[in-house]
Amino acid sequence: MFDQPPVGIKPENQSPAQPSVPTPPAVPAQRQPIPAAEPIDMLSNVEPVPPTELSKRPLMPPALPTSLPLAPPAPIGPIAIPHDLPIAKEGLPWSKIIIAIGVVIILGGGGFAAYTYRSILFGLNQPLTPVPPENTNNVLTPEQPDQPVTPPPPLVLDADGDGLTDEQEASLGTDAQNPDTDGDGLFDGEEINAYHINPLNLDSDSDGYRDGDEVKSGYNPNGPGKLLNVPAELQPNQ
Repeated sequence: MFDQPPVGIKPENQSPAQPSVPTPPAVPAQRQPIPAAEPIDMLSNVEPVPPTELSKRPLMPPALPTSLPLAPPAPIGPIAIPHDLPIAKEGLPWSKIIIAIGVVIILGGGGFAAYTYRSILFGLNQPLTPVPPENTNNVLTPEQPDQPVTPPPPLVLDADGDGLTDEQEASLGTDAQNPDTDGDGLFDGEEINAYHINPLNLDSDSDGYRDGDEVKSGYNPNGPGKLLNVPAELQPNQ
């Protein structure tokens, strides 16, 4: 108990008291990562099976049908209609009747207007000449004796128009299709009917001049001398 100094007396050999310093918190030590364990091969002790032909083929998914077959529709039988249904009574189609009457009136008015316009245009509305009424009394008409039927005159043919019929030209030997058979400048009919010369000879008097040239010059084509009357169309130009 004497080891402690008395109160109020500072011991000589005692070092002065050091100020108190707060102790820093302890830093926890870093944990090292635990190494991952290797996976255990469960099939290490199993022997492999050799591959077969089926396992070598590539696996293909089964083909799906493109469309499902449709079942034929069930036949629909006749629908039974009860006979005791009330029949609705329809009234008269007044609208159709009115439309039909209107169409008839329009067509009739159009036809009357067209007839009136045509009558004015072509003068059809002029007063007609009165026709005397026919006598409806039975009047006995005396029977006329039968008249002898006169046959029509025979048809005269002159194909070439030379003044001779085809029948005359056939008998004379001239051409019925040529008005001047000998080519002397005169029609065959003129040579026969007017100058009494041969229609088949272009120089009837053999004086070296054609019959047509002699007539145009005023000479007689059937001999010597001159003609008394020479047609104006055959006279030479003065």
